Amino acid sequence: MAKTRKYHRIGDVFDDMARDMFTPFVYDYHTTGGSIVDLDKFDLVPKKSYVDELIKRKGEEIEALDRQHESNELYYKERRKELLEDKEALIKTKNKED
Repeated sequence: MAKTRKYHRIGDVFDDMARDMFTPFVYDYHTTGGSIVDLDKFDLVPKKSYVDELIKRKGEEIEALDRQHESNELYYKERRKELLEDKEALIKTKNKED
């Protein structure tokens, strides 16, 4: 005699259907913990196109860093100039008061 199940709500039916449909995929397939390539016998070498892409990215990062450095240097020079002018103005007002 087949075992029957009583469903109290329609969601129970869909839960069982989903469990029966997807359970084999979840439990049957898993990743292995071992290595796929024997590193004692083979060398892993990146593709030339990948190395070219890395070189291009590093060049772009260097250019961005140079632009940032120039910007920071320009800011430093302008700010130093402003502070010196403020200092000189304060010295002049102090000398006028004396």
